[in-house]
Amino acid sequence: MAYNSPIIPLLRHKIAPIRRQILYQDMQKDRSEFDFIANIRRQAQRRGGQASGLVYSIGDDAAVLRQSATRDTVITADLLVEDIDFRRATADARALGHKALAVSLSDIAAMGARPRYALLSVGLPADVWRTRWLDQFYAGFFALAARTGVVLIGGDVSRTPERIVIDSIVLGETRRGRAVLRNGARPGDQLFVTGTLGGASAGLSLLESKTTKRTTRTHQRATSARQPLMTSARSRRRTLLRPRASLPREQRRRAY
Repeated sequence: MAYNSPIIPLLRHKIAPIRRQILYQDMQKDRSEFDFIANIRRQAQRRGGQASGLVYSIGDDAAVLRQSATRDTVITADLLVEDIDFRRATADARALGHKALAVSLSDIAAMGARPRYALLSVGLPADVWRTRWLDQFYAGFFALAARTGVVLIGGDVSRTPERIVIDSIVLGETRRGRAVLRNGARPGDQLFVTGTLGGASAGLSLLESKTTKRTTRTHQRATSARQPLMTSARSRRRTLLRPRASLPREQRRRAY
């Protein structure tokens, strides 16, 4: 083929985007979640600036907004995706509803705030929609909401092609200027952990070992709302997270 053939420029025109795509994919492999968040934060600050009433935005467990002369609002959002954050074969619907709220309550507690309101959006594939899975999911959500004083004020429900997607948003409040931020930590500060470490990881390992022995037929039956609750203590620790909404007395006094 002659080098002055008109086909050569055409091939180069088509190959260049492919090369750029391969380079972009290689860059994506090296990018961490924290790098991505830092990049989004820079874009948000550059494009939106410091909005009125915004105390703290991207980069902590939650955003902080000025509510009034004496109170601040704390807002957090969490996304749960099937086969990434949970597996349908091992996650009971009621327990998953509990978890959807628990993960957001933990963020609110980490900010030293008290949870008040929640918004919950769920995307379901058709095979799950036709069961009572969603009813039991919301039953688990409302059970934890009742224990923690959280009121559901909105959300959305939609269909997805294959997997379950859950978006949880919780709003809390604290005294003005008393939100506990990550950048407030200083050398010499003492760190405390509540609960028992390692239980959730052990529970996940136990669930995954059981999952490998299940057949496709068992997986399909697991989508039914009639599946039994798991009785293993470690399995329940994995699925029924206990949000640390009850803060130590001194932290509650500072925040509320």
